[in-house]
Amino acid sequence: MIDQNHNVLFLTLDSCRYDTFASAFTPVMDGVGKDNNAQTIANYTYPAHTSFFAGHLPVVRDKSRRDFYTKEGAPLWKLQVARKNCGRAGVLLEGYSIQQGYRNIGYVLRGFGGTTFFAHKGQQLRKDYQEGEFTYFGQSTSTAPRPLENLPMSNVETIAASVADADKWFLFINSIATHVPYHVRPIDEELTDLINYASRLRAGRLDPNRSFDPRMGQRLHDLQVEAVEYVDQQLGKLLDMLPMNHPLVVVICGDHGESFGEKGRWGHLHNAPEVLSVPLIINPNYVHE
Repeated sequence: MIDQNHNVLFLTLDSCRYDTFASAFTPVMDGVGKDNNAQTIANYTYPAHTSFFAGHLPVVRDKSRRDFYTKEGAPLWKLQVARKNCGRAGVLLEGYSIQQGYRNIGYVLRGFGGTTFFAHKGQQLRKDYQEGEFTYFGQSTSTAPRPLENLPMSNVETIAASVADADKWFLFINSIATHVPYHVRPIDEELTDLINYASRLRAGRLDPNRSFDPRMGQRLHDLQVEAVEYVDQQLGKLLDMLPMNHPLVVVICGDHGESFGEKGRWGHLHNAPEVLSVPLIINPNYVHE
């Protein structure tokens, strides 16, 4: 089980739906732990991460008790806030977010993003990070093409260096490789056109003057699968560089999923099954080989 001497790596795969993850070749993440088909609490980045930072991760709705629960089936983290009798958990934290709770017990906090919800100090999802604790890479664009160097997971050397001298650390990464425009390689004009169309027509909106064959959505899905595989490769590099002076908790999950033309839907911001179904991996005692 985890305790207050475990370092933490928390990686969110923005917009990554479960079947994308299940289709990808991910030897590094497979080595971290078993992937679970989980239900997220929200259909876009802001409320999903607000929930995560309060200690509420996506939920696996079956009867099994996995090793990221306590013997009583309690969650990984729980915030005590004002309640002293708040039930069992892997780690009980004092504060109003898991970041604040870990800072209160002496951890070094480092965060990296991500979407525009992480772009500026005043953004709500950065309110629990103090000056110098969060780095935002480049511009977060929802249109194609995008530069690979703007992705947080393209900067693993910088990420690893941020905790190299820390004894105990909580490291959060919002990876946008799987977020629209999905691609980690050059794409053709047809895909670029479809991505920009889908980006404009989120939340179930339809363009009465134009439509794409829903089967074209498979091309976007394939791009997201490639993006997961890119993140997996980069995660392997990151794990090679991170200090392993304490036991390590690794949490990997999607914040929400994405529609790729199912029933005419594109993107997220709606409660379709493919939007609410995300991957979840938790290893409370990761051992790097």
